[in-house]
Amino acid sequence: MNIRSYLLTGLAIGLLAAPAAAQDQTATTTAAAVGTSGQQQPPPPIAPAPEPLIKPSYWTANAGFETDTHNTGYGFIGPQYVKPFASNMSWVANANANYLYYEYPLGGGINRVTAPGLTAHGGVLFGDRNYLQVAAGPSYRRIRLENRDAFGTPFGTSSDNRYGVDLDVDGNVDPTDHSNIYAIYDFNSTDNYNWARLAAKQQITNFNWSSSLAHFIGVEAIGQGNRDIHSTQIGAFWETAFVPAHVSLMVRGGWKRSTFPLGGPDQTGPWVAIGFWQRLR
Repeated sequence: MNIRSYLLTGLAIGLLAAPAAAQDQTATTTAAAVGTSGQQQPPPPIAPAPEPLIKPSYWTANAGFETDTHNTGYGFIGPQYVKPFASNMSWVANANANYLYYEYPLGGGINRVTAPGLTAHGGVLFGDRNYLQVAAGPSYRRIRLENRDAFGTPFGTSSDNRYGVDLDVDGNVDPTDHSNIYAIYDFNSTDNYNWARLAAKQQITNFNWSSSLAHFIGVEAIGQGNRDIHSTQIGAFWETAFVPAHVSLMVRGGWKRSTFPLGGPDQTGPWVAIGFWQRLR
């Protein structure tokens, strides 16, 4: 047999041996997958599906109340609906019942204003964790003005139904995983009342979100008012998040100074507030 015959014979043997080797490897792999109990091992877990680009819609419930020592306060309660329509954009709609009250000196006496109202907004939220929200909508207030003399005795009242527009702009930035900066501006044309707040907070517990409670501390500055009263205030707050229930409770307080463009001495004193937020199913 010549050299060429040896080469052809060796090639044929190699081709025949290849399937056998593959079968032996398959048998070895299958045998390795069998446990000592003789049962087949489960297949490897399926990788989780990627997070959808458009997140599901959700509702939130919102409420708050703020007051001070010189008869000024504001409270509200109502729902909000968020419907994402792109990876980082959402439609927003909300409504609330609210109550504003304040008083200011005039002509040696005091004018006291109480204004229950209803407000609705529709708008757009840009972003997700860091976001900007712009919304506007109709507003109604029943404004009641009570005139009191220097001794506090009422001597005249008037009431007026007012309709207008409410504009709301919110911004939120998370500089780190456990800190937050938040700003809001609201203007109501029914009484030309402005309200703005800038706040920063820091998470101080439950950094890995493994327990049911997380606590935050923060500082804030607020400016508010209209042609009757201007107020500036600074303060601090404590926030507790109830993680399983998606609930946040906040207690706030600080020092406030009010001035009166129409005349009268400035007023200073403490202020307090509470806030509630829940993300609904």
